Amino acid sequence: MVAGDAMQLKPGDVYQTRWQEVDESDPDTEIDSLLDLSSRYLMNVQLMGHYRSKSLELIDFSNQYFYGGNLQLLPDMKAMNQGEPAIRFEQIEGNWENNINQLEADYIATLIDQLIKQDVNKEIGVITFNAPQQFAVLDAIEN
Repeated sequence: MVAGDAMQLKPGDVYQTRWQEVDESDPDTEIDSLLDLSSRYLMNVQLMGHYRSKSLELIDFSNQYFYGGNLQLLPDMKAMNQGEPAIRFEQIEGNWENNINQLEADYIATLIDQLIKQDVNKEIGVITFNAPQQFAVLDAIEN
């Protein structure tokens, strides 16, 4: 995966690396950046949201003229994080057997149930360490 934004200001020539031996028959040697080169061969996915500016009006200009109005403009991170933190750490004691911690899976299912009851529109993401734990969590949610 190569991450970048072709609409952003490119670094100056001071940071550019050039091919030592240029093969005139290979058009890839004429490309100035890894981002441009990878866009020839890899799938492109457009940036969907912007969160790094305190001025939504400033970013809205770029959104309209460079991104076709497709960016979701998010408020300043500090403004968004004034309340409850987005990530919460919970230490769950359990047993790790066959790559599964069932106590943890059950706890996550209960927590999700509580969160949904508090706010049915809340978006919840769960990250597990491995696929067996993922399936254990999904089974616990289903139960």
